[in-house]
Amino acid sequence: MSSDVEITHPRQSRRVAAWIYAVINPIVEGLNHEIGFLKDGNLTWRSTTKRCEYIRPMQEHVDSRQWPNYKDFLADSENSIFTKTFAIHDNDLAGVNSAAEAVYLELLSWSSFSEEVLRTLNSYESWKVSNPQLPSFNLVRQELVQVAAENIINNVQSLPRHYTYSAFWNYASKELLPFRNLPNFPSLHGAQAELHEISSALKGALEEHRLKLSRKYDVPAAPIPGLQID
Repeated sequence: MSSDVEITHPRQSRRVAAWIYAVINPIVEGLNHEIGFLKDGNLTWRSTTKRCEYIRPMQEHVDSRQWPNYKDFLADSENSIFTKTFAIHDNDLAGVNSAAEAVYLELLSWSSFSEEVLRTLNSYESWKVSNPQLPSFNLVRQELVQVAAENIINNVQSLPRHYTYSAFWNYASKELLPFRNLPNFPSLHGAQAELHEISSALKGALEEHRLKLSRKYDVPAAPIPGLQID
């Protein structure tokens, strides 16, 4: 046997399969969605939780039942680089959440913003007279200000019809989204750009590492039904 051919130990192969299937693959999939959201400027940030809903800390991309495998993955020297890069991602995400909350609170405290939202609501209610099938939002005026602030942070261009406030937002978004150009948004945009950069780099690094592990330990990059890992 050639000296450059490595001997694969069965127990190690099963362990590496757990890393690939339970840790790397779901994280790569999660990062792929995350990068799409960030590219569109949609942070999926929620005022109720003060965090992004679909942009998550690295460990949360992994099924909680597989967290022991996640910890084992990071603990092994073969994967040591990801301990640091995962921490960078999560720190950048915390920065995005903090910046989004700061902008949200600023918007709500700014009377000109509330006045503009309510002015747009009055315009919507007048327009709705000729569209009686649409809902009225006069009874939730203050809540509508909060919804508008959250949608502006998330760069929501339009909402599907099943969303409670879709009729108003689809009418008002072009009038209200320019608030994203205000001086209090650059810190949020900067934090978002940093997170997009690390997320993209991490996705590429994990895919490259998966290929390396797959070749070294003869483990397919994705499970194959009926194929046993010896």
